[in-house]
Amino acid sequence: MPKSYETILVKNDDGIVTLTLNRPEKMNALTGPMMQEIMDVFEEIDLDESMRVVVITGLGNGFCAGADYGWAGSTDGPGAGVAGERNYRRMVLGLQERLRVFPRPTIAAVNGHALGLGFWLAMLCDFVVASPSARFGIPQIRYTHPNGGSIKSMMDFVPHRWAVYHLLTGEAITAEQAERFDMVNKVVSKDQLLPEAYKLAEVMKEKDPVILRFLKRSIWREKYLSYAEAIDLDNMQSAQVSAVRQAMGITGPSGLESMKAEKSKVRGR
Repeated sequence: MPKSYETILVKNDDGIVTLTLNRPEKMNALTGPMMQEIMDVFEEIDLDESMRVVVITGLGNGFCAGADYGWAGSTDGPGAGVAGERNYRRMVLGLQERLRVFPRPTIAAVNGHALGLGFWLAMLCDFVVASPSARFGIPQIRYTHPNGGSIKSMMDFVPHRWAVYHLLTGEAITAEQAERFDMVNKVVSKDQLLPEAYKLAEVMKEKDPVILRFLKRSIWREKYLSYAEAIDLDNMQSAQVSAVRQAMGITGPSGLESMKAEKSKVRGR
């Protein structure tokens, strides 16, 4: 990935792409151009089947402090008043949707604060690895109404009573609490944060990309379906996986054959 960016760093190491938010002086707070660069990278990765996994982290002492409201209200931002706020939210929704439907596995390596939009950026990833200094939360309650889906992220990933507590107080969730709430997969020492993320990335890199694409789609959709609807979707997606694999000339064993082989190995132990 030879292209250079102003607000992010991108490195491709044999199919594992590291996207580093690169505004450490602002705790990696998101501006419109930064969100656009992130979307551009995801678009590029989506078009290249050799790029299999994305690790997102932040440069310096923070993951992402949320929206850069200084930029949003400046002359370089989306504009002033109601129209400017609408334009900014359109950028936020664009990034959210791009990440939500992204077909490759995503891993957030959270070092320091993940607040506001930084909170949902981490929560929208498939996996979250955190250092002990990680802090998660939506502090906007202290001065405005949270936006950009932050409340939904909190309600989705935090037990109800604790979600209400942290939303109303603005108090951040510690790494220890996040692990207890099942918001993160693992808390590791700061020096092991990226190695742990890369270890997980290596595991995901070996998975069938076609199956992962459809599985990720099902995970998001089935969360809001009835059991009967979920079964119908699973059956449809399974047929589509087989059709896509055949169209792409993928000659590996079918899902049923793989399961039979795995069971045979287990029985032979």
